[in-house]
Amino acid sequence: MFFGNILEPKLQGDSLNLTPIMVLISLIFWGWVWGFVGLLICVPLTSAINIILKQLDSENPISAIISS
Repeated sequence: MFFGNILEPKLQGDSLNLTPIMVLISLIFWGWVWGFVGLLICVPLTSAINIILKQLDSENPISAIISS
């Protein structure tokens, strides 16, 4: 339980420049929207959204919330 709920989001968030809470929120959101497929692609999809938002405006408040 510790590995899945605490350690894994922290490691993924550090490597992809996402906050751990955003990893968990993206798991919940994309899993709710697309089911199992959403759970598989939620972190890369959220990271891609973050990169696109940073390219459009470097001071975007949504990107600031997503990034660590």
